[in-house]
Amino acid sequence: MGRLGWPLIAGVLLLVAVVPGRAQSACSLTQLTNTTGSSFFNFFPAFNAAGNRIVFNSSADLVGSNGDGGVEAFLWDASIGFTQITNVNSALSVTPSINAAGSRVAFQSNTNPLGTNGDGNFEIFLWDASTGLIQITNTTKGNSATPKINAAGNRIAFQSTADLTGNNSDGSLEVFLWDSSTGFTQITDSVDGKSSFAPAINASGDRIAFESDADPLGGNGDGNFEIFLWDASNGLTQITNTTSGGSFFPAINAAGNRIAFQSIADLVGTNSEGNNEVFLWDSATGFTQITNTVSANSSTVSIDAAGNRITFQSNGDLLGNGSNGVEIFLWDASGGLTQVTNSNADSFFPVIAAAGNRIAFSSSANFSGNNSDGNSELFLASCPQSVAEVPAVSSLGLGVLATLLGLAAAWTLRRRRGHYGCG
Repeated sequence: MGRLGWPLIAGVLLLVAVVPGRAQSACSLTQLTNTTGSSFFNFFPAFNAAGNRIVFNSSADLVGSNGDGGVEAFLWDASIGFTQITNVNSALSVTPSINAAGSRVAFQSNTNPLGTNGDGNFEIFLWDASTGLIQITNTTKGNSATPKINAAGNRIAFQSTADLTGNNSDGSLEVFLWDSSTGFTQITDSVDGKSSFAPAINASGDRIAFESDADPLGGNGDGNFEIFLWDASNGLTQITNTTSGGSFFPAINAAGNRIAFQSIADLVGTNSEGNNEVFLWDSATGFTQITNTVSANSSTVSIDAAGNRITFQSNGDLLGNGSNGVEIFLWDASGGLTQVTNSNADSFFPVIAAAGNRIAFSSSANFSGNNSDGNSELFLASCPQSVAEVPAVSSLGLGVLATLLGLAAAWTLRRRRGHYGCG
């Protein structure tokens, strides 16, 4: 290696003596709504793919068209602000879901905006920024709820007690899929009073995760609430299979190969006390327990497109920050846990953007001094992706390296002069 080889290496090591590991960056918070009056609520947010549009529910008069305080669907755009999508009296339009472009919003409502829901059933509606509103379901018996729209906006998964395809005459709570070209498909067919609900749809709309206490495959005879996955090509798969404790409210990534959910089951041997914890299922590697608490609850999960970031709410002090309320957390497959909020008030309903760098949530906290009345407001957290930090440069290393380089240059010149018979 030569006489100066090892000293040169030592200089380089001194130059970059401190190389921090991957670390979660802190999240910055922005308050999107600012309402007065304790009766107003802003909740149930959902992101488009770019993270610059958020659909949510509000009882506030955000644009001057909701003076009656009805629970309406609103759209926030980073460039133009708020748009009120629904406008009805004494009714509910809730649980909105938005497509990737941010141009289509599915929601459930017991209103009659088009004159086709006079009986006031909860039906599924679809709003299109170009063509307006259409009613997807239209029933006289049964209710439909919790729609989840795919990226293109042409498929909607939802739960319903209605008999939409002629296969649910008993009025069980089932999971359905609506396709703009082919209509309705009944995904589940529960019997004996069992239920299937809380669907989550992947980007292409060909995979749907849901929870059920039914036994469609013969692996859930004890009737626990388990997580199932429906695939348009391969049918049903039972993801969890426990004899004690249930699993609930799945969220699915874009490819449909990762599912985040909450569970009181002991899926990996580290939840024997049966706390409500957050888990991740990967089709290749199986289960990972994200949280591990004592006498706490972690719930309301949302997963990014890649399946590498999960946001959730928890009343546990997961990072030893002395938290005593319900806070928002972010888990990163590389960087671990980050506490997004830390206040004396509660924060709920977190949802993460496809890129994993933005989280929308509802909170009564006064993070920036604009919510002193403690209303439930809509907030946006910007959480940069974890990246390997640039190595820190040591001033000592620079000095040593410069000296060694000078010596190396003089030594090399001397050798060359000797080689050519000079001086």
